Amino acid sequence: MKRKQAALSYVRSSLAIEGNHLTVQENQVLIDRSNGGMKNSEFLARALEMAKNV
Repeated sequence: MKRKQAALSYVRSSLAIEGNHLTVQENQVLIDRSNGGMKNSEFLARALEMAKNV
């Protein structure tokens, strides 16, 4: 669990360095995927849908 939290923290930090930040929805999708709460295909579908709405 600590490795997953560290990885998500790294993602957030890397984005912040570039001036980007995750929305609440984007953050939740990453958490759900990393915890096994969704399959990869569902993750990709949700990520694509979010990208279309940017």
